[in-house]
Amino acid sequence: MGISFLTSMPFTEEGAKLALTAETEHLCRVVYRSDSELPDKYKFYDFWNPETNYPENCVAVPVRSVFHGLTTATYPVGTVFANVVGSSNDKSHGHAWISILAAAGLDCTTCCAEANIVYDSQSGAVVHTHGCATSGIIDGHIVLDSHRSIPIPYGGYVCMLPICNEHNVFNYNSHPYYFGTGFYMKPRRATRVAVFSNYLQLSAIQTTMN
Repeated sequence: MGISFLTSMPFTEEGAKLALTAETEHLCRVVYRSDSELPDKYKFYDFWNPETNYPENCVAVPVRSVFHGLTTATYPVGTVFANVVGSSNDKSHGHAWISILAAAGLDCTTCCAEANIVYDSQSGAVVHTHGCATSGIIDGHIVLDSHRSIPIPYGGYVCMLPICNEHNVFNYNSHPYYFGTGFYMKPRRATRVAVFSNYLQLSAIQTTMN
């Protein structure tokens, strides 16, 4: 089967608190796919895009069902973070995700990363970018405390911060396939981080499908 839309999954405690418009409710779904290495779980696959053709055995669930609020910890200036490997260069629905981050209490008025700066993953050298103030604020799918773009660590949460499009898809070293990789970032201000489920239990999905 292709993607299935699960609309009746129960909300998380933090998800139930979100004040969202009907448009945001419609656009902001999270996609999970069955994991052959963990047969009792579905693993995070993507933030849903209605224009994407998803592979077999994917489910899309309401964002309220997998949103866990903001981290208890506040991450100070100097904390390192990187884009999750495979960050998309298509953010046509980023405004809806930004509204969720704003509803959760994050400052989405400016990019949370240092302006026009990234750091080389190998050397740590400063690399100057451009367009931080003009490329628009979108949802950055990130991994904390990492100097390089990697998949989400096993057992971790899916994390999101408001960053500019330049920081999200900067084509460092002109890589033809992987946007937003080869570098890491640091926040320009202390911030908490929005977190979402990395895995869903197969039993919960089966109950919703039945």
